[in-house]
Amino acid sequence: MSPQDRVQNATRVIDFLLDIDPTTINVQDNEGNTPLHYAAQNYGQRSKQYTTILKLLSNRGADASILNKSETPLHAFFFGGSNYKPFHTDAIAILPAHGAKVTNKDDNGNTPLHLASSNLNQVDAISLLLQQGANPAMRNSKHETPLHRTAGGSLCRVKDINRMAAEKTEAQENILAKLVEVGGTTLMDLPNAEGKSIKQIFEERRKERKEQEDKDWLIRNGWG
Repeated sequence: MSPQDRVQNATRVIDFLLDIDPTTINVQDNEGNTPLHYAAQNYGQRSKQYTTILKLLSNRGADASILNKSETPLHAFFFGGSNYKPFHTDAIAILPAHGAKVTNKDDNGNTPLHLASSNLNQVDAISLLLQQGANPAMRNSKHETPLHRTAGGSLCRVKDINRMAAEKTEAQENILAKLVEVGGTTLMDLPNAEGKSIKQIFEERRKERKEQEDKDWLIRNGWG
C-alpha cells in the first residue's frame, strides 16, 4: 500500500469516527495522550503526505496545547524521529498554530528545541522553532541548553556509521550558529550540570569521532 493510500484510509476513518462523536478529538488515554500526540509521533517524520493527517485532526478541533504527563504533541513529534530523517516543517508548523507552545518543558526540562537539537539532521526544524519563539537559552534538568544537546548530538543512522567526522562537525557548527544567532555568543560558555561548556563538549565529541574514524580506517585496511 502506498503512503497516499494509507493517508486516504486514515483520514476516512478519522472523519468517520469524529462524525459519530466529535467530542473524542481531545480524549486522553491512560498515559494522557490525545490522538494528536499519536499522530505527531507516528506520522511527523514520514513523507510530507502524512501532514494531511495532522491538518485534519487540527481542523477538527485537536488542541495541541494538551499535555500528556508533561509533553505536548510538539514534544511527541520529535520523540518520533528515531530514523533521523529531516522532519517536514509544514507538519511542525501546524502544532504551534493550534496551541502548542515552543517553550513548554517536559518532566526532564526539555523543550521541543532541546529534542530537535539532539538530531543533527533537523536544521530546518530548528530554524522553524526559533522563528516560532523557541528560546535557546532555556535549560533542562541537567542544566543543558539546546546548544549542549547539539554539541553532543548525532547525525549518524544505522546504515551510515561510516559517515565522515567532518560532515558531523559541519552539521553541528551550522546548528550552533543558528542557536547563537538568536541567543547570543555567551551561550557557548554556559556550563551544564557537569560543569562543561558547549565548546568543551563539542571538542570532546569531535576528538572521539576522529579517533573512531582512524580506528575504523585501520580495521578496513587490515591493520586493526
